[in-house]
Amino acid sequence: MQRLSKRQKPAKKSSAPTPSRRQLRHAAYVATWRGVDWTKQNIELAAERSLTPERIRQVRRLFGIPPSPRHGRQHTTRTALQWAQDNLQQLRGLTFDEVRQEFGRSINRCGPLYHFLKEQAVLRDGRIKHPWERMNFALPSRDLGRIWKLPFNMAASYRYRKRLGQPKWSFKGGRLRLPEGRHRRAYLRAVRAEERKARAWRA
Repeated sequence: MQRLSKRQKPAKKSSAPTPSRRQLRHAAYVATWRGVDWTKQNIELAAERSLTPERIRQVRRLFGIPPSPRHGRQHTTRTALQWAQDNLQQLRGLTFDEVRQEFGRSINRCGPLYHFLKEQAVLRDGRIKHPWERMNFALPSRDLGRIWKLPFNMAASYRYRKRLGQPKWSFKGGRLRLPEGRHRRAYLRAVRAEERKARAWRA
């Protein structure tokens, strides 16, 4: 058996450093936050863990977790509804465009603010209502658009949505093609009648 000389010393066994109490406490604290759904808002997580939203915000910052994708949405909605409640009398009778002009606030027709104001019957619909029931859809859509001063292609879109069928007279190649005689006279009479209806409606 080989003997160790006086100058040789037995090798020390390598061992990992023992974690300190502070490190152990930190590891245990981190473990308590595993499995948390960080897509939830701070106010939701605070309610689940009996903490304050401010404490949840601090934990996010400690772990480097970004804010919730829904961050601020609930607060924004609450603020908007409170604003509407406080200004209910000033809003009464206005249109959506007038609210935007006077208060600088846009109203999403799919959002909770719109539904709240609709339930309160506060705003009036300022959109132009076209007298579709008065129009003669036997005429070409382009004639209806010209006579009733409709936006481009609106008459054709309405015809398609309501399944009103093809007009009795139509344009081909950009021009109205009708034989001389009673067909053309019938078309011109229909156009003149439509023009009279439109003038009476606008009067």
